[in-house]
Amino acid sequence: RSPPRREGGSPRGRSPPRREKRGSRSPPPRDDMESISVEGGEVAYLLGRQGATKQRLANFSGARLEIDPHAEGGGKVTIIGGDDERRLARMCIEITLQQRNNGKVHVDLAALEKRNDLTTIDVPQSCVGFVLGARGATLREFETRFRTFMFFDNETIHGDKKRLYIL
Repeated sequence: RSPPRREGGSPRGRSPPRREKRGSRSPPPRDDMESISVEGGEVAYLLGRQGATKQRLANFSGARLEIDPHAEGGGKVTIIGGDDERRLARMCIEITLQQRNNGKVHVDLAALEKRNDLTTIDVPQSCVGFVLGARGATLREFETRFRTFMFFDNETIHGDKKRLYIL
């Protein structure tokens, strides 16, 4: 036989917790996340084949990346993590988008070279193609394997060499 019902409706005197309706409230603002608006074509570029670019950037930066291709204006990238992870992810996303369609990277190289987590290698121009590989595949493989972020400064030639930046 069941125990007698008490006030409150449940056999133990407690009501089940109320559940919020899905979508009824927006989540509270978080100080560990930020968003970047991107154009439609940039969404696909940041995702990469089967999400490879997104995963590579997230693995390197330590931030979690969420990409919404249906956001207003084309798309939105949400970066979730600590201040350092978000800063690193944002910088790498900006550089990655600048590389799209063989674009030139516009970044403060002098400030970048002051970072203590940066290594540079001056690569002879005749060897740059070997380091990059077909469509950058070799460089991306190095990035994935060693959890780094790499790019060439294609603007400045240092005595017949291009500088490779490795973070």
